Amino acid sequence: MFKRRLMEKHLETLRETLESGEDFLYVAYATMVTSGDLGTDGGALAVTNSRVLFSGSAAMLGTSSSASIKLSDIDGVASGERMIKGSLIQPYLEINAAGAAYYFNLRASDASEAQEAINKARAKTENKVENGQAPESTATQLEKLASLLEQGLISRDEFEEEKKRLLNKRA
Repeated sequence: MFKRRLMEKHLETLRETLESGEDFLYVAYATMVTSGDLGTDGGALAVTNSRVLFSGSAAMLGTSSSASIKLSDIDGVASGERMIKGSLIQPYLEINAAGAAYYFNLRASDASEAQEAINKARAKTENKVENGQAPESTATQLEKLASLLEQGLISRDEFEEEKKRLLNKRA
């Protein structure tokens, strides 16, 4: 329950940073590794149609951490497991972009799903640029939003607010 509330708090922070036409494609609870095995207390990792975003906090240090990585800057994405603290196995997601490496600790299924979401978003972005295609339809965006609601990743109020934003954008 605590992780869910924490993720929702950080998801709201990320929602406030979305640009016009940008939508969440995938979200998960994660920690961002900032130094060695140390990282945030946790937060929200989100894949949008143009960026990978993270918002988290390190409550013990009284700091926050964030990341905004453009899909076009990503050189590679990998997921797997690594050993931390001598014997603990931790699933992770690694994103290499513009000469920097970003590491996120997630559940094993979330790490592979996040990797897949990033790769799909990158492929769509590259395909749209090459083919000059229009952005996703409002109907497609609403379907994705409904999926996030069904997965329990956003609340009914968040769903209604985002739906209203999408429909107003169309008008």
